[in-house]
Amino acid sequence: MPRLHTIEMSEATGHAAGIFRGVKAAVGRVPNSYIGIGGNSPVALEAVLNLEASLKKSSLSARDIEVVKLVVSHTTGCSYCLAAHTVLSKKIGIDREAILALRQAKPSGDAHDDALAKFVLQFFRVRPQAVV
Repeated sequence: MPRLHTIEMSEATGHAAGIFRGVKAAVGRVPNSYIGIGGNSPVALEAVLNLEASLKKSSLSARDIEVVKLVVSHTTGCSYCLAAHTVLSKKIGIDREAILALRQAKPSGDAHDDALAKFVLQFFRVRPQAVV
């Protein structure tokens, strides 16, 4: 059951339509998650895109970013995110066994990845009550 009202890209107007056009021009398509977020709050989608742009400029490698996203996806219980970041992790060359381990927040066998995953998990030790 969807938690957000979703729209078709053709239904987007105003600010959301402009953001979708920009994303499509940059990457060739608009991911469903972006449509869901932007259709409900274009400002929230802008924040996501700004975060992604900042991550690309950071000292983190593409692998580091996907390790973080796999662990966060697992910890937050976002099956859509977990599936998406599994595909992206494969595309950048993370091996299947490491992905399967990281998807469960288990040791992957790579000391760097495991240290990064452990660091990320520290943020989830004390979780506030989720608002659903």
